[in-house]
Amino acid sequence: MKKLLTMCVIAAMVSTAHAATTIQSITAANAWTTFDSSTDVLTMTGSVGIVSYASGNTYTGGTFTLTTTLTSDTSSGGTAIGTFTGGTFTYTDSASNVLLSGTITSLNLTELYGILAGQASFAVTSGSLWTDFGSSAGSLIDVSFYLSSSLSDFSSSFTALSNVTVVPVPEPTTVALLSLGTLLFRKKK
Repeated sequence: MKKLLTMCVIAAMVSTAHAATTIQSITAANAWTTFDSSTDVLTMTGSVGIVSYASGNTYTGGTFTLTTTLTSDTSSGGTAIGTFTGGTFTYTDSASNVLLSGTITSLNLTELYGILAGQASFAVTSGSLWTDFGSSAGSLIDVSFYLSSSLSDFSSSFTALSNVTVVPVPEPTTVALLSLGTLLFRKKK
């Protein structure tokens, strides 16, 4: 039992040390967004990016780009609902070095009162921040597009300003270690 407890303490120390350099989020605000209904391609480009670390440090600057394709338009009752798959996202610094890039697994969007909002998942494929990102998978959360008028479906092209936040999805090993520590803590009580 002491051996197991010692191993858990060491694992906790290692994960704490790793958390100090782990990225909590990457945010792009006011990204210029276009949807071309003739090709079903959605493109976002933002010139402002903020990388927030668990330690409280931040990095600002760079460019966020995303391109993905509409694969399903399930709009109904005047509400635009679409699923996008494939494509890529890239976050680069001011010298065009790739900080983080990946492939879009899915992006689901729903329009409500002139705001198109949703979430996405992606797989990280490269970039100098990959290690700091701490995961090979992530989510695009708080994806929001401010439209100039309501959108009832994806049959028409549009442009908008959008905001997006990228966060890592914990690796299964991290989740397992946290679960094991919780079980040991509860058993000890």
